[in-house]
Amino acid sequence: MRIKNLHRKDLHHAYLIRGRPCCFNEVKNDIEAVFGICLKGNPNVFSKEFSKISADDAREIVKFSDISVLGVDTVKIILVYFDMITVEAQNILLKTLEEPGDRTYIFAVTPNMDTLLPTVLSRCVSVEFQTYKQGNKHHEDVASEFVNASIKDRIKIIDKINREKDGAKKKARFLEILDDVETHLRCNNLKESAEMRTLKIKSVLNAKRYMHSKGAMSKMLMESVALVI
Repeated sequence: MRIKNLHRKDLHHAYLIRGRPCCFNEVKNDIEAVFGICLKGNPNVFSKEFSKISADDAREIVKFSDISVLGVDTVKIILVYFDMITVEAQNILLKTLEEPGDRTYIFAVTPNMDTLLPTVLSRCVSVEFQTYKQGNKHHEDVASEFVNASIKDRIKIIDKINREKDGAKKKARFLEILDDVETHLRCNNLKESAEMRTLKIKSVLNAKRYMHSKGAMSKMLMESVALVI
């Protein structure tokens, strides 16, 4: 699905868009096409990419949402990309997602919608970005390599990523692999029972969910998935 294919009068006030970082600029272009505005340098636009949205980041978004729209016939746009978001930040954003303010539209792009609170999901329209849904050969190759590798080789892949000194980047890379593996398990005709596939997907989803917890042992979570799939 593409936002540009929706009519402005039919738009919901808040969208969660499953997509990778490469989708962010395409969503920008879609928003400009739908609303007939330029996002760059626009005082009515909050546009930012986050590795992880913290409580302070969430408060910044809420503060912007509370500012009055400048101009009579225009709108206010909040557009963000994030790999991760804390539970505290999600709770801070709840009211804004439910009632974002006059002529305000929120678009959040993330590859990790499965880690969001049900209360957040219930306040937004969730969509798959077309480019994400169609898939990317590179990401499919990564997922296929991880799934088809021996447990020993999977551990080597995990160890290599775990050497990344930037904790946020390391978690984001692990989450990206988990997301690729989930898509691979759901979309490919694997020779296994439905029960086994469900078990593997559940393992991936649990790892993605706990990866966001404070003090989460990301390497251990990845290793648990490596043993199951």
